[in-house]
Amino acid sequence: MAYNGYYANHQKPQKERYEEDTVGKTETFLTRNVKLITFLTCLVLFLAFFGPWSIIRIVQWVEATNLQAEKEATMMDEQELETIVREGERLSWANFDGYYYETVWETGMCIRQYDVLGDKYHLLVSAESSTAPLDSVLLIRHADYAEVDILLEDALGFIGKASGQEK
Repeated sequence: MAYNGYYANHQKPQKERYEEDTVGKTETFLTRNVKLITFLTCLVLFLAFFGPWSIIRIVQWVEATNLQAEKEATMMDEQELETIVREGERLSWANFDGYYYETVWETGMCIRQYDVLGDKYHLLVSAESSTAPLDSVLLIRHADYAEVDILLEDALGFIGKASGQEK
């Protein structure tokens, strides 16, 4: 590069000298690779907190959300409950097809729990098996755990009392 006289009136910039700072000191792996070590430490911490267990938690959350959506989509409403109550002794497993249920007990008997109107009522339907005639269909009010057997008793009056109490 040709000298054009620029530095004649100005002070020439000085190069910084790092050699003076490290003279007599020994460089180690740690001092040379501080950025790499910091990155690896952050990566290990990230994987420890958000690693495979987080993926499992996310999958569990998605499954629980899907289950809740399925429950809400197939839950009995008030009209469907009244239709089932009116059937009375003529009820069979076919009346409960399409509704979400949880198997409560299945050791010699089949007992299924259906949620009705959110958590307002539960139906416990029991029989010797899932193909046998129904033994009992208990409508249980969640607020006070009062129950009525739809096959044997007047459940419409039971539902009417419950709605009359809440008004």
